[in-house]
Parts: sequence; C-alpha cells; structure tokens
Amino acid sequence: MNIHVVCPSFRKKCGIGEYAKYLSNEFKKTGLDVYEHRRVVDVVRSGRLNLNSFIIVNHGPGLYDGFNPELSEGEATIEFVRLLKLYKKTYGCEVLIYLHSLLDSDNKVMYGRQMAIIRSGLRVATTI
Repeated sequence: MNIHVVCPSFRKKCGIGEYAKYLSNEFKKTGLDVYEHRRVVDVVRSGRLNLNSFIIVNHGPGLYDGFNPELSEGEATIEFVRLLKLYKKTYGCEVLIYLHSLLDSDNKVMYGRQMAIIRSGLRVATTI
C-alpha cells in the first residue's frame, strides 16, 4: 500500500500544514511508501496511483478555492472532489477527506463548500 497525503499548506508555517507533516511522518514509520502533494491533481501526476493507494486530503477552511494564497496552492473544492471520485473509480484506490473543523451555516462563503464535501459520497472524517 502507498499513502498520498494531500495538503495545500505542506512546508508552510501553519497548523494544518504541520499536521499534514505529522501524518506523513507517522505513515512513513509504518514502512509504507508515502508521497506528499499540495494538490489532488498532483497525485495522479506522480505516476504512483494504483489499486493499493490510499489518498488522505488534509482539509481546512480557506486552504482551497484560493482564499488564502499564502498558505495554500489547492484547487477549487468542486474540482478536487471531482478528481477524487474519478481516481477512486478509475484506480480503485481508497480516499478520505479529513476536515479539521466544521463550519456553521452562517459562514456564507465556506459552508456550501463543506457541505459539497460531506455530500460527495467520499469518506469524510473530523475530530470536531
């Protein structure tokens, strides 16, 4: 099995970027091959996506859709969800989107994006 950890803020100074680095390092300790990406599209471009792949997207509000260019390089939410569904169907890989926080419906800009993820049919997890 190989692990693809996706986080737009990899190698940038922010909590979610640091958590992605932690996840990546913990997976490496198990002896699995681990690949780090800032964008979901880069997973397939790595040439290492296959049936034995697990993709985990480390997601936080503002890291996608160009809201915070200092901390991210992520695609639009609708695009990365589309790509993850395509990769799951085409390659048979496993996918998990880890939401670092859940937003209330009064967040007019990002709540809709969060709900698109939750309703996508992909696995979603949060610790909140």
